[in-house]
Amino acid sequence: MGPGTVWDIPVDADVKLLEWQGQAVAVQEHLERVLRTLFEVSETPRSAFGDSGRLLSGVALEMELRPIIQKTLRRRAFWTRALRQRNALVLRLAEQFGVGGVQPGDFKPYRTKVVWPPMVPSDDTALVRQNIALVDASLRSHRGALDALGEENPEAEIERILADRTRLEVQS
Repeated sequence: MGPGTVWDIPVDADVKLLEWQGQAVAVQEHLERVLRTLFEVSETPRSAFGDSGRLLSGVALEMELRPIIQKTLRRRAFWTRALRQRNALVLRLAEQFGVGGVQPGDFKPYRTKVVWPPMVPSDDTALVRQNIALVDASLRSHRGALDALGEENPEAEIERILADRTRLEVQS
């Protein structure tokens, strides 16, 4: 509505500005209740919206974000299964229609691995030390260690490592 606008209203109708008639404290309390309900229903803590009101360490922040992390883990479990099934169908279709020169049975057993990135930053030093110890004790392969550390393509990384070693040996 703007200046000069004509409103067609019934004879017994009343037009007023929409304004809060209560006290300001009641408005703030109502907003707090609505926000608290929103956070609880959505399983999303206040700090996920940047409203923690204090500086937190990494561990404290992770504890505060625990509800959203749990919700994300549940969703990832569902999506991991769905993505694996979809990928198996895509591989079967590629074999069936010979896409890219693929022959039937080339992709069997149609297994794929879904790798999700970490939700919160973490210090991988302990994980690296653990994998070094397992490789040194011959309890884990280099490929397995790279896979555990989140390397997307351990085979290609091992090839790069071997090429670097060869190049360094030639130089020295």
